[in-house]
Amino acid sequence: MRIFKHPIRMTFPSPRGKRTVDAFLRVVSLGIVTLLLGLLVLACGNAREDESLYPVLSRSPLEILQACPEPGAVDIHPGAVVEILFNKDLNPSTVTNGTVMLALGRAFVKGNILLEGNRILYIPIDPLYESMQYDVYITSGLRDKDNFAVDDNYIVFSFVTGTEESSSLTCR
Repeated sequence: MRIFKHPIRMTFPSPRGKRTVDAFLRVVSLGIVTLLLGLLVLACGNAREDESLYPVLSRSPLEILQACPEPGAVDIHPGAVVEILFNKDLNPSTVTNGTVMLALGRAFVKGNILLEGNRILYIPIDPLYESMQYDVYITSGLRDKDNFAVDDNYIVFSFVTGTEESSSLTCR
């Protein structure tokens, strides 16, 4: 494939005679085109929906707006789900059991994760144990649609379950 109508040929002396550097120029021109396309993709990645550009630093980081159970809550019903509301819509491919976790001590609780825009629901498969402290972990692998993670490497908050008879605090 020829890029130029009249290819530029440069020659230089070498011990074996004259050699052309046509292939070299093609590689260089391909590299320049690749660089320009990369810059174009980078610029378009910073475009808002209204097509205007804004700097990356002006974007807000991913933050938790609300959590249920609230951090430090006690007497949570063992059948409760964990609900976390973020300030921005999340990237669905990053919402996994490896980025949002519920743990009892060092053991992770098996559960299903549902994503509703900027809200995550963690639904344990089995009821939680009574009168135990559970920790919710959110890692930096969780990203919003602009590919921003939470500020810290991970976020942890805890809550304590009550008994089925005495607990009335649930989410959803």
